[in-house]
Amino acid sequence: MVEMETKELSEKEEQELLKLLQNPELVESLNKTLSLLINLNKTGLLDMLNAIVNEDFIASLMKLIMTPEFLRLMDSINDLMAVLQQVTDVMIEKEEKKTGLTGLMRAFSDPDVQLAATKLVKILKVIGSYQKK
Repeated sequence: MVEMETKELSEKEEQELLKLLQNPELVESLNKTLSLLINLNKTGLLDMLNAIVNEDFIASLMKLIMTPEFLRLMDSINDLMAVLQQVTDVMIEKEEKKTGLTGLMRAFSDPDVQLAATKLVKILKVIGSYQKK
């Protein structure tokens, strides 16, 4: 818990504070804020927020964010989202006819399909290697 130093208010400061507390909008805002703080405390979220603003936590987070791996991930996230959107569009698109073996063989003459198939095989290899562990 943070220790706070208290000081006596001057008469002028006391009068200004009393004047502020006569403002119904301010009183309503303070009541809402205090209710929010009570609810955050009851649910444990206040402790979580306190942990998040902790200097050590922020330093650790910044250390993680500044890694080359994380920065590469952030650079590629827009591309990944665009690919996922296109895949989603293809998945929900209604096909008029099914692709047979001949159509599949024809599709493999497309360089984009060849590249995607190569990547897919590599991904399957990585997944398989993790399954062995």
